[in-house]
Amino acid sequence: YINGLYWGVYNLCERGDANFASTATGWGGNEGDWDVLKHDDGDTEDRSDGIAGMEVRDGSAEAYTNLVKYVTSNSTILQADYIDICSKIDIDAYIDYVILEGYVGNQDWPNNNWIAMLSGRAGQPLRYLAWDLEYSLFSTTGNRITATADSGYKYTPEKIHRALVKSPEYRLRFADRVHRHFYKGGALTTESLQARYSARADLIRKMIFAEVARWGYFYHDHYASWGKFNVLDTHYVDTSLKEGGKYSKAFKEDTWETEYNSILNFFQRRWSTSGGFKSQLTGFKVGSTAYPLYPSVEAAEFGAVEGDALSATLEIPSGTDITVYYTTDGSDPREAFTGNAVGMKYTANQVITVTDTATL
Repeated sequence: YINGLYWGVYNLCERGDANFASTATGWGGNEGDWDVLKHDDGDTEDRSDGIAGMEVRDGSAEAYTNLVKYVTSNSTILQADYIDICSKIDIDAYIDYVILEGYVGNQDWPNNNWIAMLSGRAGQPLRYLAWDLEYSLFSTTGNRITATADSGYKYTPEKIHRALVKSPEYRLRFADRVHRHFYKGGALTTESLQARYSARADLIRKMIFAEVARWGYFYHDHYASWGKFNVLDTHYVDTSLKEGGKYSKAFKEDTWETEYNSILNFFQRRWSTSGGFKSQLTGFKVGSTAYPLYPSVEAAEFGAVEGDALSATLEIPSGTDITVYYTTDGSDPREAFTGNAVGMKYTANQVITVTDTATL
């Protein structure tokens, strides 16, 4: 409410700045230790420093731009390069960030709506924050994992990804993170996404009546001035209620429910539909060179688990001619950089038995 007038439902969030980095994240350091960069939105509180497509919110652009230059200047990513880069970038967080932007199909990314944070003095690597993703969740086949920023924008987030895909280690790590999130109850499985989204929607469903009463007859002049009614017509408004070039009642309760169901359907189809996110990852290319970010062969999964999980079998994907290696101490059965198998070879229908706590 503003001065007693109902104003609507708002989503409050932290401001992505040095104060947030030093106090709310657990990353440590003082506010003055952090460099925070973001897309150029013309905000007069930030500095452009003459860098196209980027503003400095806090600190300096020097460390960030030098890092992006270092990563993108390598025509190949050798072992020493990759190890060094991983000491400067939180690589798992970065991969998760790229996966998220690609999965939701963020139409504003990578030109806009990104925030980068790093701190040499606090010993903290580069991390990106997802920001302002409302222009997302439209097309189940929309491909943003291959999106590139405008020419002249040298320091946008996708530049690092498109350089690192040259490294087999990065691509394997990317595939591992994809499997973690899209299988076995991961955060981006259909079931997990629909459950979280439905829980959030249930919190505000009854408020939509008040929202419609407050804003249902509002004419979106700013969208009209942007020429964006093609988007609104498709996704948000009941065009049958358009009168005299304006919308007499653009938003209704069932308009919201339609969008709610549309997003549930997006979660249902985005991963596995033909041309969807999975196929975009397996078919990823830079130019004409293929750099698959997820294998076409599915990973082996645990089958029968007996007793108190002291013995288990592995299910090998049918119709595949693959050899599986495993360990029971949590280590990688594949040697980094060489690809040599250092684990134990699994044979069909073998029962793996352990006598103590183990990580397979």
